[in-house]
Amino acid sequence: MTEVRLKQRLGLRLVPVGVADRSGAAVCPEGLDARQLVELKLKGQGVAAYPGWGRPGMHALELAANADADVLLEASPGNLQTGQPALDCVQSALRRGLHVVLANK
Repeated sequence: MTEVRLKQRLGLRLVPVGVADRSGAAVCPEGLDARQLVELKLKGQGVAAYPGWGRPGMHALELAANADADVLLEASPGNLQTGQPALDCVQSALRRGLHVVLANK
């Protein structure tokens, strides 16, 4: 479903407030610009380079444990034997009462 259809059909507006990758994270309680995040990645940069809101070295687990969010969309590559690093992030989010979506599991 596109963002417009989610809004029209379900009254949902999805706002990314935190994103993590190998570079660190970008965190903004008011919401991050998804297009700007994509542009950074297309330029070969990490999300920690997000102007004003980038947090170099911040791990996904720290983001999952502290972000002011309602939903965790977990899409990191995972180890099939241990489930890591995704498993720790998911467990942290669930302990906080967040909804969790496993995008690649």
